[in-house]
Amino acid sequence: MRIDGKSIVLHELEGIEIAPLLAHQMCNEPGRPIRGGMKEGTRIHLAKWYGGGDTVNIRVLNENDVEAYRQLRLRALQLNPEAFGSTYEREATFSLEFVADRVLAAEGKFTLGAFDRQGALVGIVTFVRESGVKTAHKGNVYGMFVAPEARSRGVGKAMLLALIERAKRLDGVEQLHLAVVSANDRAHRLYEALGFRSYGVEVRALKYEGNYSDETLMALPLLREQP
Repeated sequence: MRIDGKSIVLHELEGIEIAPLLAHQMCNEPGRPIRGGMKEGTRIHLAKWYGGGDTVNIRVLNENDVEAYRQLRLRALQLNPEAFGSTYEREATFSLEFVADRVLAAEGKFTLGAFDRQGALVGIVTFVRESGVKTAHKGNVYGMFVAPEARSRGVGKAMLLALIERAKRLDGVEQLHLAVVSANDRAHRLYEALGFRSYGVEVRALKYEGNYSDETLMALPLLREQP
């Protein structure tokens, strides 16, 4: 997936049909919603919610990206410690091999990265499928972060759209779940704009330096027949 100016070009998505709840977010011409499936090379204008003019490449991270991921993840934990269940102090001790094991794509999991025009990693988000017999229809979104210098450019939305489309290609995955700190209005609006809906709140879900944070639980159905 590539953002270029005010549009997004989709690659490796042959025959993928977008969920109806995403159709109103995107248009193949300004004001005209996409119908049916998206073919490789489809250009989707993001005029309504993408205001930047930069080029951002979004792809699955590989072994060459592990150190860049580690640095951006540590930066996220430093800048927004309240938004994550882990801490900078804990993850700063992780070896590169340990980080690679977490990040590299395997069955039921992958991490997407957003790279700016200079090739710097400026955004990350991870998908992990549930492994239980009765929960394998669910996938989880973890570790969403966009560097401050890349915010307000549509990068977060583009990464999530890429994650959603890739998750839909996994046989049997029917819904996505995530938890977001309830006080993070900006993130909450982003997820709602893409169709995630709240279904509960975990009170005092996180505690950091004596302060508690509630988490809003959100889900996104990937099948037409789901309510």
